[in-house]
Amino acid sequence: MLLRSVATVSPNHLGRLGALLGLILISTAVLWQELVHTTPWHLAWFPAENALLEGTLGALAGVLLAGLIWALSQRLAALRRIQERLLETLEVHRMRWPHAVLFGLLAGIPEEMFFRGAMQPALGVWLTAMIFGALHAVSPIYFIYATGAGLALGSLATWRGDLWAATLAHISYDTTLFLLLMWHVRRNKTMIGS
Repeated sequence: MLLRSVATVSPNHLGRLGALLGLILISTAVLWQELVHTTPWHLAWFPAENALLEGTLGALAGVLLAGLIWALSQRLAALRRIQERLLETLEVHRMRWPHAVLFGLLAGIPEEMFFRGAMQPALGVWLTAMIFGALHAVSPIYFIYATGAGLALGSLATWRGDLWAATLAHISYDTTLFLLLMWHVRRNKTMIGS
């Protein structure tokens, strides 16, 4: 029988990798926007009007969706396996709440600028969501999960007409799920220790 060894990633290492990938995605998105469109990217994606309303709507949507996914992961084996994969890979026990916020920002801002800001206008919601799912696919079920998330974020961006709501939804979703993972690990550690 072969035992599979799993390399774990520290929160600080993940933060450095996320920052590097984020810079690459933002640079690519801005370059794409500058080459393809005439409206400057910051005006096209993040207009000044209604930013607070759009951001609040997105943040609430992200927290509610994260809570729903967390609740479903406690009942559905497929979602629980995704959670277990994260726990095997990331050293969640070393994370603190600033890591959760940082990871939400490092994923939400660059990915929304690249996928929903640059790619989606050219390829459409469905194809962009499929590419988003494929690039997140660590397993077949995660491909489906991430494609669904891509569809939801793409639809939100299309519905609202800018990236404020989708970006804040992505940030708050990821941050909330990381906070829930941290709580889960600490709760189980406390239960085992008592």
